[in-house]
Amino acid sequence: MRLPSSSSNKDDHHLVAWAGVSPGNHQSAGKKRTRARSGNNHLKAVLCECAWAASMTRNTRLSARYWNWVKRLGKKKALVALGHTLLRIVYHMLATKTPYKELGADYLEHFRQEREKRREAEVIRQLEAKGFTVSRPA
Repeated sequence: MRLPSSSSNKDDHHLVAWAGVSPGNHQSAGKKRTRARSGNNHLKAVLCECAWAASMTRNTRLSARYWNWVKRLGKKKALVALGHTLLRIVYHMLATKTPYKELGADYLEHFRQEREKRREAEVIRQLEAKGFTVSRPA
């Protein structure tokens, strides 16, 4: 697969689908069945091994994501999801020729708090535009 100079989401989505770590989506009669797609079994096995090693590290973003997914998905599906994330990270590292930058285990929580603050400011701005007076509790 040719790596373009400017990375786009379409290219890395195609790569993870080819590798078989892209989540499938099948819904029938209101029941959701998700399963990883069939793909390159050798690459999928290597990605799952790498995901297992990354999940056992301490104070890293990948480990935090893994343990967050384990609560909802279970260990095996969380490993495939982490393998998906690893492959996308590696793709973007190769496409942009930049080294990996570890963001830390608290990155996701910090990102959620920032998003919540931005959303709150946007809602307050919309309410004030409609003529409401908004006061924040102390």
